[in-house]
Amino acid sequence: MIELLLVDDESYVTESLAQTIPWDEIGVIKVHQAASAAEALQIIEQHDIDIIVSDISMPGMSGLQLIEAVGEKWPHIRSILLTGYSDFHYAKKAIQLQAFDYILKPVSDEEFIKSVSGAIEALKDEWDAHDKYHQLLYKRKADYSVLHANLMHDLLLGRVMSERTLSAKLKEYEISFDMDASAAMLLIQLGKHYMTMDHHTISLMEYAIGNIAEELFKEHFHVWFCKAPHDCLILLVEMRPDVTREIEMLDSYTLERQNLLRAAINKFRLNVSNYLKGDISIIVSEWFTFPEGMTAAYRGGLSSMYLT
Repeated sequence: MIELLLVDDESYVTESLAQTIPWDEIGVIKVHQAASAAEALQIIEQHDIDIIVSDISMPGMSGLQLIEAVGEKWPHIRSILLTGYSDFHYAKKAIQLQAFDYILKPVSDEEFIKSVSGAIEALKDEWDAHDKYHQLLYKRKADYSVLHANLMHDLLLGRVMSERTLSAKLKEYEISFDMDASAAMLLIQLGKHYMTMDHHTISLMEYAIGNIAEELFKEHFHVWFCKAPHDCLILLVEMRPDVTREIEMLDSYTLERQNLLRAAINKFRLNVSNYLKGDISIIVSEWFTFPEGMTAAYRGGLSSMYLT
C-alpha cells in the first residue's frame, strides 16, 4: 500500500492536491503534507513514504536538494518534481538525481494522476521483482540443502567417488571444502527437551541448529551441516586457509587448532541452549583427511553415541 508525501512551501498547492485527487482509486492509502524540505525529512523519518511529490523552488533546502538527500538515505523512494520554471537546467538536474518525473506548474489533475500512477506501477514492478528474486534464492537454498545432504550421505556411508568427480560436485554445490585438508566431524544429538515435539517442529529446530552452527563456526572454519543417515545431525568443519596460514608456523599449531574448535563448540552449545531452550549432546571426532577419513570418523562417532 502506497504512502505519498506532498512538499511545497505554498500550502494551498498541497491542500488542493490532497483534496482533489482520487487517491484511493490510484492506490494511495495515505497522503502526508509538508511546507518545507526540513519538515518533509522529519515525516520520512516517521512514516513509510513510497513517493515524494515536491516543488523545486522552496526557501532553504530546494526540492532538488531534498530528493538528493532522500536518495542517499532512502533510495527506494520515488520522487516527482513540480516547478513553475520551464528551465532545462532543472530538468537536467532532476534526471541526474534520478527523479521519476518532472512536471511543470500549473499541473492538471489528469497529468498529475498519470505521473503518480506511473510511479506506483514502477514501485510495484520493483516489489514483484524483489519477491521473485527472494523466492528464487529460497528455492535455490532448499535445492542445495538436498544436494548437500545427499553428497554428505554418500561420503559418510563409504560410496567410492573419484577425486575429479567429488571436486566437481563440491564446486557445483558451493561447498568450500578442500581435498586432502584436515577436517573434524561433530555428531549432534538433540536432548530430551526436543523429544516431545512433532516432526515438523523438530525439523525447524534442526534447521535453526544448523544456522547457529554456520554462524558461529564461520569465523575460523568452513562448515558443512546436514541431517545424518542415522538419528543425529552432522557438522563437518575444515579450518579456513587464511586461519591455517596464521597458526601453522607455530609450535603449538595442533593445540591452537583444537582450542579454536573447542571455543566454537562451547559457544555453539550455549547459543542453542539460550535461543532454542534445549540441550544437545556432541561427539567430536579426531582430525582426519577429507574425504578419506569421513566414513571411519562417522562410524566411530556412532559407536560412541550408542555406548553413551
